[in-house]
Amino acid sequence: MSLNESHHAELIAGIPALLGHHPRDRVVVLALYSPAVRVLSSDLGALTTTPDMADEIITHLGNDPADHVFIVVVTDRHDDDTLPEVALVERIDTAIRNRLGTHPVALWTPKVTTGASWARYPDPRPCGVLPAPDSTVVAAQMVARGMSVLPDLDAVRALVAPDPDEAVDRRAAILDRISTDNDRGRWHSTTPGCAALPVDEARIALVHHHVAATPARQRPLTDEEVAELAFALADHSVRDACMAYALGVQAADAERLWCELLRACPMPEAAEAAVLLAVFAYLRGEGVLAYEALERVRFCHRLVELLRVYIRDGHSPARLWGAIDMLTTTEEHQPTGT
Repeated sequence: MSLNESHHAELIAGIPALLGHHPRDRVVVLALYSPAVRVLSSDLGALTTTPDMADEIITHLGNDPADHVFIVVVTDRHDDDTLPEVALVERIDTAIRNRLGTHPVALWTPKVTTGASWARYPDPRPCGVLPAPDSTVVAAQMVARGMSVLPDLDAVRALVAPDPDEAVDRRAAILDRISTDNDRGRWHSTTPGCAALPVDEARIALVHHHVAATPARQRPLTDEEVAELAFALADHSVRDACMAYALGVQAADAERLWCELLRACPMPEAAEAAVLLAVFAYLRGEGVLAYEALERVRFCHRLVELLRVYIRDGHSPARLWGAIDMLTTTEEHQPTGT
């Protein structure tokens, strides 16, 4: 299939939906395969100061030849007579040709917004203007899958940023108390319907209670609730069982709970919420959110690192599930430094 200039404009306009946020000062590489697309997004400043990063980043595209590859530079830092970072674009172009045997098309726009101009390297003359990003086919598809588009990458990171230290420390103290009580055989959940259950059953039941209560809950989780949920998910059999929510009608409610817990939990318990959030978000196509969730808890245990690499490299959800199943059934999650 050949792509004309109207396709190029629509492809650029669809980038926010593919990333989950509006890029700014980024280099976005889009590799199109029938019917999939692989997306890499890198900081323009970092690539400019460390050009060798361009070669490393392209390795994340894999080795399979793509139908089409696009390099899209999004920045308003440029001169009228030349497009920005021509040497960097040429280096990325060469790396893609050498790795995939595909001749990429390099494009530029100052920002991905309605009516913004765009051009094709190396000619600085505008080729046209972009359509409304929310009018593209890919945007409609992502909205149908429950995705939202945030203003920028900082907004994505804010979704997974930790709560204030004082609040996290309070919850850590409660979690220590729960763990001590459990070691002494006297912990009982304060969650309705769970107090009389054995510990293993209570852990599963309290998570299910909070997932079911999420749609109607209009307040943040209390410190006690956060600590109990952190205690429950610290049992990896409970955390792994929670992945089944991703395939059911409560997937969105569960994902909202994992996101809140990632912000609210102390370390290292926050890693379990991060794993769940990453899996759920990735299955919906929100690879950036999934990756940023895992970046927050790097090096906590092997599953975090495995998921981070698989998501960074754009593997399919089927391969991701296979890797999770392999690791969760064949080895204990030890700290990666051991």
